[in-house]
Amino acid sequence: MNTSSQRMPLVPASIGDVIDRLTILHLKQKHIEAGDARRAHVDRECHHLERALTEQCGLHLDRVLSTPAVQELALINGRLWDVEDEIRLCLKADRYDEHFVNLARSVPLLNDQRSALKYRINSEYGSALVEVKSYDGFEIDRLKNVDAKGNVSGS
Repeated sequence: MNTSSQRMPLVPASIGDVIDRLTILHLKQKHIEAGDARRAHVDRECHHLERALTEQCGLHLDRVLSTPAVQELALINGRLWDVEDEIRLCLKADRYDEHFVNLARSVPLLNDQRSALKYRINSEYGSALVEVKSYDGFEIDRLKNVDAKGNVSGS
């Protein structure tokens, strides 16, 4: 039993989810300065997840993070970061124009790409757990090109 005042549950997760979380934490490390108190929390979580991948899953972190699927996942998460920042700016300015609609439309498309990449990562690394979606029939291939500003091409 953990006797300290801080608790950290150890829960099963897919390898894809852990790697996804790491790519998001790496984005936070780029956006939060090293002296900021929030950065210490980000760095701590990053450390624990990296240890879990190496010690519990036997993965070589540098190799995993440099694979095409993980690099693409990091790019998608970066796009989501940018799109969500743009959405927040629109909300702050009470701006609900075509640009805002395009941004909002891009979020589920990017998340579908993200989900497909996590599935691919889970398959590549033999993850015992795999995330599944509850919806069917959405064709992301038709609308899969979403730029950092949320503009969707191919629609």
